[in-house]
Amino acid sequence: MSEQEEVQEITHPGPILRAARDELRLSIDEVASQLHLRPSVVAMIESENYHDFSSDVFLKGYFRSYCRLVGLHEERMVELLERQLTVIVEEKRQLDKQQADEKLKAKRIHLMKLTGVAGSIVVVCALLVWTLIGSENEHELEQRSDSSLESPGAVVEPPAAPEEVAEENDSVELVLVDEKQSAAETLGETSAVTDVAIQSSNLDAEDQSSESQPVDEVSALSNQDQPQVRGTISITFTGDCWFEIYDDQDNRISADLMRDGRKFDYEFSTALRVVLGDASVAQVFVNDVQYDISSYVSTTGRAEFTVE
Repeated sequence: MSEQEEVQEITHPGPILRAARDELRLSIDEVASQLHLRPSVVAMIESENYHDFSSDVFLKGYFRSYCRLVGLHEERMVELLERQLTVIVEEKRQLDKQQADEKLKAKRIHLMKLTGVAGSIVVVCALLVWTLIGSENEHELEQRSDSSLESPGAVVEPPAAPEEVAEENDSVELVLVDEKQSAAETLGETSAVTDVAIQSSNLDAEDQSSESQPVDEVSALSNQDQPQVRGTISITFTGDCWFEIYDDQDNRISADLMRDGRKFDYEFSTALRVVLGDASVAQVFVNDVQYDISSYVSTTGRAEFTVE
């Protein structure tokens, strides 16, 4: 084994746990039985396959239990684990950034292609419209020129006599005088009606103001609604199990490594989200009725469900 491989094993907690287990001559099944975990979870910890763990809290809880079982220093091992998790998170962040940059680049290229196609379509449409308008204008000019050549000359009427012009002016003046008189009469009637309407509206306003009485304002303090208890939840543990519970606002109510024989009781007024590290050692009762969680159990034995 080269020096680089030895340094890698020292700085990676998974091989250290596996070596400690081999030194104690324990199998993966025996370790899983003593830790109340599935053998696949123990294998994932030793192979440093942390992607299947939903949160670092569960991983660190299992890791500490494993270290205590094989007699390793918990804090030093957890420090190595945190360094490794930091590297994994940084690699994932860089990978996500690279993928996001590639998607953005592809999106820009696609947008440029669409812009080019749209510009080409606009240019083609403009050329077609310009061609159609030009042909219509030429056709209209040809029609106008043909109609001007075919139409006869305009007929000029002789000027009217002076006597006829004077009679027409007199009739126009009489009509204007009559229209002015009728307009003045109409204006007088309208102003009279408007004055009467204004006086009546003022009288109505005075009557309303005299009849209106002040109304006492009644203010009452509304009692603040107190949260009502929906029900109770009770969880009994028959083995070691990491346990978390959150309310509907995702605020953590409790989180702890529950031992064999411990029990959790809680009265809730909102929906609850419950997370169990090993559902096989937990019995859930909602309103004193056993709650079936078998459909929420994953391949690693972890269960996450919501209680309404």
